[in-house]
Amino acid sequence: MENGEIRARKYDVPPLILISLDGFRADYLERNITPAIQRLINCGTSTPYMYPSFPASTFPNHYTIATGLYPESHGIVDNSMFDEQMFNGTYQNKINAEKVFNASYTFFNKDASDWYNGEPIWNTVQIAGKKAGTFFWPGSEVQIKGMEPTYKAKFGDNITFSRRVDTVGGLTF
Repeated sequence: MENGEIRARKYDVPPLILISLDGFRADYLERNITPAIQRLINCGTSTPYMYPSFPASTFPNHYTIATGLYPESHGIVDNSMFDEQMFNGTYQNKINAEKVFNASYTFFNKDASDWYNGEPIWNTVQIAGKKAGTFFWPGSEVQIKGMEPTYKAKFGDNITFSRRVDTVGGLTF
C-alpha cells in the first residue's frame, strides 16, 4: 500500500481473504482507531450482519465461520474440552497420557480429527478444484475427512504480526 492506495494484483478470479481479529469489538470501527480496516470497508469488504455464535469463544466461532454450522453441529463447543467416552475411564494413579491427550481438546491438542464435524471452507474450495490457504485458523491444522489446506501455517506466537501479513500477502496460488 502506498499513500493509502490499495493496489490489486491481476487475477483471473479474485482471491477470497478472510481476516479475523480475535477479541475485536464491533464498536471499535465506530471510534476511528482502525484506519486500515476502515479503508477495506470503504472498498466494499465487510460483513455488517455477522453475529457471534454461542458460546462466544475463539475456536467455536472460528470453526462456525469455516463451516457455516453452529458449534453444537460442528462439535467445537469451547476452546478446551474433555470427552469421558474418548477417555474410556482409564484414570488411575498413573494416567495413560495418550488416552488423556486424545480425549482432551485444547489449544495445544487441537489436531485430533475426531473433534471436528462438518466441512470447512478450505475443503469445499479444494473439492471444487481450487487451492486454499490458512494462517492460524482453528481446525486447519488437522486433516478433516482426509483433507487439509493447500497451504497452512501452524500456530506460533513468536511470528510477528508484520510477518503474518507479509506471508499471507505473498501467497500465490
